[in-house]
Amino acid sequence: MSRTPRNSRTDRLKITWIPLISFQNTIRRFVEGQIGMTLCPGKYQPQSMSGGWDRDMDLDIKELKGARVGHVISLITIEEIRELKVNSLGIKLQMNEITWHHLPTPDTEVPSEEWMIESLRLIVKLMPNFYSGERVVVHCKGGISRAGIFTCLALWIMGHDEMEDAIDLVRRLRDSRGINQKQEQHLLDFAENYQTWIQGMCQLEQWQEGMR
Repeated sequence: MSRTPRNSRTDRLKITWIPLISFQNTIRRFVEGQIGMTLCPGKYQPQSMSGGWDRDMDLDIKELKGARVGHVISLITIEEIRELKVNSLGIKLQMNEITWHHLPTPDTEVPSEEWMIESLRLIVKLMPNFYSGERVVVHCKGGISRAGIFTCLALWIMGHDEMEDAIDLVRRLRDSRGINQKQEQHLLDFAENYQTWIQGMCQLEQWQEGMR
C-alpha cells in the first residue's frame, strides 16, 4: 500500500535558520537577520527520497509570513516549477508582500559561473536587509543541496573565515546529506580563487556596459 503524501497540515513548513556573522573593523559579531533553508513551498511531489508531498501553497506562505520573512529565493528551474505545480509561487509571494527572487540552477549539478556571479550580486544586495534584522529564505526542491550552496556563499561572504566551516555548519543544522561532493569542491575552489571570480564579475559588468 502506498503511503499517503504528506501535506502542509501534517507537516508544517520547516525552516532551518542559519545564524549570520558580520566581520567589520576586525570585530566579528552575529547580525540580527537570518537566512533560512526550506523545501519548495506548496510543492506537489508524489515521490521523493523522504516520501511524497502534496503541500498547500497558501498555508506555506502563511508560515513564511508568520516567520517575518521578507525575501524568498527560489533555486528551482522552470521545468521544476511546472513539475512541482508551483507556477503561481512568485505571484502569491508578492501578493503577501514577500519579495521573490528566481535564481534557477539544475539539481545535483555544479552551478555555472554566471549563477555564482548572480548569487554574489544578490547576497551583496541583501546585506542591508540582514543588518536591519530581516529574514531571508532560500529553497530548492528539498531545501538541502542547492539551498545549501547559496547559504554557504552568504555565510562565507559575510564573515566565515573558511568555506569548510560554512559547509559544516549548514550540514549540521540542516541535513548531513546536503551539498554533494562535486558541489562541495566547487565551493572550496570558489573560496580559494575568490579574487579571480571578482575580477570576472567586473569584466562582465564592463562588457555589458559597453554593449549598451
